[in-house]
Amino acid sequence: MSCYRGLLALRREFRALHAGTLEWIAAPWWPRDVVAYRRLHGEGASREQAEVFLNFSRSTTPLALGGRTGSTLFSNRRGDRIPAPRDYALGPYEGVVVLGGPSDPPPPAAR
Repeated sequence: MSCYRGLLALRREFRALHAGTLEWIAAPWWPRDVVAYRRLHGEGASREQAEVFLNFSRSTTPLALGGRTGSTLFSNRRGDRIPAPRDYALGPYEGVVVLGGPSDPPPPAAR
């Protein structure tokens, strides 16, 4: 229940999670079971960006999020926000929302 409340709070706080454009993020090095998309809302200084990564497999998938200064990550496993790490192990059946960050697909993580 706390995860659900956390997601609803994020949706209320960040317009990019419910308005604006949606772009699929395609990265050939990700397994087929990883789905990712970016939501963008606004322009200039008021622009918001949220990236969502969903792992529909039984395996952990490494994500290289890079240096995303000021970005935060919300995971359905934790139910709260943490500073976005440089590298993240996307667990089986885990979904994460990364708020802020670059506009290009992250490079593959080192295995």
